[in-house]
Amino acid sequence: MKIFALQTLILFLLLPLVNYSQPIDEHLLSTEEELQLSGIHNTNRGINFSPNSVGDDLLRASRLDKWMEDAWESQDSVEHYYNENDLRSEVITRILMDDEWVLSSRRIYEYDDNNNKTLELDQSWNLNEWVDSLQRIYQYDGNANRILELHQFWNLDEWINNTQFIAQFDSNNNRTQNVKQSWNMGVWMDVHRIFAEYDNDSNITSGYSMNLGSDGITWQYHPKRLFEYDQNGNLIHRISQFGDDINGWDNAHRFSYEYDDNGNNVLRFSYNWLDEDWRLSSRFIYEYDTDNILVYGLEQDLENDEWIDKAQDIYIYDGDNLITLKHQEWHFYEWVNNFEVLYEYDDNRVSREARNWINGEWVGIQKRISEYDDNNNLVLYFIQDWVDDEWVDSLRFIYYYDIVSSSLFNPGIQDFTLHVYPNPTNNIATIHLNDDPLTQGKLQVFNNVGQLIMTQVIAKGEHKKELQVEELPKGLYTISIEIGSKRGISNLFVY
Repeated sequence: MKIFALQTLILFLLLPLVNYSQPIDEHLLSTEEELQLSGIHNTNRGINFSPNSVGDDLLRASRLDKWMEDAWESQDSVEHYYNENDLRSEVITRILMDDEWVLSSRRIYEYDDNNNKTLELDQSWNLNEWVDSLQRIYQYDGNANRILELHQFWNLDEWINNTQFIAQFDSNNNRTQNVKQSWNMGVWMDVHRIFAEYDNDSNITSGYSMNLGSDGITWQYHPKRLFEYDQNGNLIHRISQFGDDINGWDNAHRFSYEYDDNGNNVLRFSYNWLDEDWRLSSRFIYEYDTDNILVYGLEQDLENDEWIDKAQDIYIYDGDNLITLKHQEWHFYEWVNNFEVLYEYDDNRVSREARNWINGEWVGIQKRISEYDDNNNLVLYFIQDWVDDEWVDSLRFIYYYDIVSSSLFNPGIQDFTLHVYPNPTNNIATIHLNDDPLTQGKLQVFNNVGQLIMTQVIAKGEHKKELQVEELPKGLYTISIEIGSKRGISNLFVY
């Protein structure tokens, strides 16, 4: 067990890809909830570890590039649009084919009057039109708890049921039951069930889940968990049991927790159930600084009534910034390095380097670098791999933001489609209209703060315009074409 270092490595290895479809959770507790219950405090002060997170502004577009031998090659780009409430209304993905950005897929979002998401519609671009592929329909109770999530696939001319999640909540809005069902031969069949109970303070006290077996008849139970708390709401016991509701549940494993006066988890004991009794097997010791930030973790096993060191994690800070996380394991009579993560900070730039200890020296694994603008928006995230004793570029994600009124640039109000290519570009951008305009119009280009920086006339019958952009600053621009009362809008990336 790598104690907290394992948690940090998981965070380190996350790609900055946003999953905009989050089904009703099929797990009893999320990793974050598990850590919260066990009293683990954030050890990563001064660092925004989530590459998906944004600062003050709305994410308007992103692009993925891959390093190919000696140059970056764009893979795909994603455009984000929002409604008047700044809720995401549409996401469009394009892929680069033969140096031209081609429409690939999009997701459309709808909301009710309480801003609860009611629909996610996935479509793919087929020749000259969007074709439905998948939709997720959401329903809520009067307390805005999501009680239904229905997945349907489009088949020729109708929507076909696939999966649905049905949730129940108690009077305190705690989810007490969640059932996953699959559509089979014209009827809904339960395939996964979750049950949970809570105390008067909405702390979870018990829960378990089960899956329908491959025979379609037998239910396979997952371990049941029981939770106990002290008067301060701190988790003091977490018990795992094996069994089922028919034959009963048998104890298997237990964690017990102790806390200091500041609510920090300072001790965690691990027990196994053996011969009708709890047998202590290991313990975890945690130390914190005066700001209640974790600085040290020690894992020990109990052998012959003696505590034997097993592993330790050391956290080193420079002021408010974590600069080193070192994991070591005990071998015979000394601590031996295992892996470490190094952090460097330069203004709005943070780099994280993971290394393994191999044959008496540190060997790089991967480096991840994040750059932020003055509004704390993540604008660049790139990954390097250690190859042949040097860092080699691998992937980079570029994020674009603006504070233009989202209702003005919502593609939902478009009357015709603009095709912009190449996009991104650093020289010339060609704008193509689907239809020849029947009257004179105008083309306008706005920067990422909504300032009008360029205007051109669209002549009657003119369906193509070229823009010289080599002198424009790098960033995201919005192209708007108005012909009479009709409007078309598209984004343009200049690099």
